[in-house]
Amino acid sequence: MKTWPAGVVFGPAPNCMAVAELSRIPAEAVHGFWVLTPHRLSWLTFQEVVAEAAEAEESKGVLGGALKFGKGAMKFARDVRDIVASKPEYEPGDAVPVPAPSAHLEIQRPAIADVSAYQRKLGRGYTSNKAWYLRVQFTDGSGIEISPSRDEKPAQRLAAMSHGRI
Repeated sequence: MKTWPAGVVFGPAPNCMAVAELSRIPAEAVHGFWVLTPHRLSWLTFQEVVAEAAEAEESKGVLGGALKFGKGAMKFARDVRDIVASKPEYEPGDAVPVPAPSAHLEIQRPAIADVSAYQRKLGRGYTSNKAWYLRVQFTDGSGIEISPSRDEKPAQRLAAMSHGRI
C-alpha cells in the first residue's frame, strides 16, 4: 500500500499556470518547503535540507538503508553525548542562528483565486482512498494541492491561516 502523494498538480491543459510555475523550480531545489501567507505562495529551500536529501538518495536499497540507519543512530548517540558532556550550545539571551532560505518560486496573491480545504479521492493501492489537502487554485483554474491529512481540521486551519483569520 502506498502513502498519499505529498502534492497534486491539477489543471485544464498541459500549459496551465500551475505547470508553468512549478516547472521554474530547478532540479536541485526539489527538496524544500511550501510557504503560504496572505500575500504569496513560495517554494523555499535550505542548504542543509538539500544536502541531507541528496545523501538520502545516494543510499538506496536495503544495504543503503541499513547504512543510513546506522549513521543516523551513531549521529544521535554522538549528539546526546555532546549535549550531556558540554555546556548548552546557545547561551540564554543569545540569538540562535537560522540558515538563510532560498526562494525558488513566488506566486503573488493576485494570481491565487482561492485557498481551501479539499478532499481528494485517490485510486486503489493507497492506505486510504481519501485524503484532505490544502488546495491553492490559480486564476486560470489550475492549481496545487499540498499537505495531505486524514482529517479535515488541519487543512481547514491552513486555509484560515492563509486568509489571515488565525
